[in-house]
Amino acid sequence: MEALFCVSLDFRTDLDSPRLATTLILGGGDEVTAAKQDLANSDAPEPHYRLGRMELDHAKPKPAVEHLRMAAAKAPEQAPWRADLYFQLAQAELLTGAKAAALADFKKFLDISPPDTPSRHEAKQQVARLGGGKMQLGGTNP
Repeated sequence: MEALFCVSLDFRTDLDSPRLATTLILGGGDEVTAAKQDLANSDAPEPHYRLGRMELDHAKPKPAVEHLRMAAAKAPEQAPWRADLYFQLAQAELLTGAKAAALADFKKFLDISPPDTPSRHEAKQQVARLGGGKMQLGGTNP
């Protein structure tokens, strides 16, 4: 019986990183290692964002915070991943105990994310839980 190996790539972002795309296509090396190689060749914000998300997915919130903060410092306002960057950063900060920073980043996420973003509801709940005042759970921020 023949096994099939299929890799799905998001061509808008993954192919901007040739090493990451090549690693995934050729049979699955370590994504984190590939993203770190991208950083060695560029100090652009998007590789920091992707690596921060990967670190968070691998239950490593401290390195995630470091990379996500670097991405936030350099992310262009028009980057399609910018709102998610602040949501992920807030999640990582919560895991490290940085509640004030998490509150600020959840608020930033709410300020810049489109109203139909699914994670807005969770962000509003976190803001209320962290003492950021009552927020409307539907619609936009007051």
